[in-house]
Amino acid sequence: MKKQDAQEIMRSHGWLSRQPEPFRDDVLKRCSLRHFEAGETLYDYGDDASGVYGLVEGAIELDLANGHIGTIRTAGYWIGETAAFRGAPRMVSLVAIVPSYTLYLPLAEFQRLIENPEYCRYFALLIIEHIEEAISIIVDLMASDPLARVSGRLVTLGRAQSSGSKTLPVTQAELASMCGLARPTVNRVIKVLTKSGLLESHYGRLTIVDLAKLQKLARPDT
Repeated sequence: MKKQDAQEIMRSHGWLSRQPEPFRDDVLKRCSLRHFEAGETLYDYGDDASGVYGLVEGAIELDLANGHIGTIRTAGYWIGETAAFRGAPRMVSLVAIVPSYTLYLPLAEFQRLIENPEYCRYFALLIIEHIEEAISIIVDLMASDPLARVSGRLVTLGRAQSSGSKTLPVTQAELASMCGLARPTVNRVIKVLTKSGLLESHYGRLTIVDLAKLQKLARPDT
């Protein structure tokens, strides 16, 4: 992949695509293209802040300090801005689960950008998006019923895909980790959802067929 191709993808996917064109261009011209093989770590929990990453192609997994998987994301996702703002160690580990390309904005370039108050606000909007997703995940995990909990995590994962695809690059074991449930429990829920026509299960991925009905299972009172 060429850097120009990566820039075009990020102009039309995710948080950066929703920001003004001058800001988009300024961010992208300061980024370098990086490639990671499956299983390769972008950074570890506790590492010093070193910059911001934008996922161009592939999929990445966010691993929490307790060993659980926080979430899995695809093209258009940006991360690392919180540690960059705070000058503090990383709060999660980031691992490529398939061969992946990212755009990398070095910390020094990030700091130059946020000297502009408007640019600082655009990066703050990225933090807000991450907070909103985290709140949705907390709500999902508060469900005591495994069917509601798994359905909620699938809805949050589906809505978080910047590409709009409802096919999630997630295994049932990874979903179990994200839900805080035993794998056999999640396997039973997946069977119920596939039999109901709300989900399709394939090797290494799940496809959401009916997001609205999954949402109803996750939060029947809304």
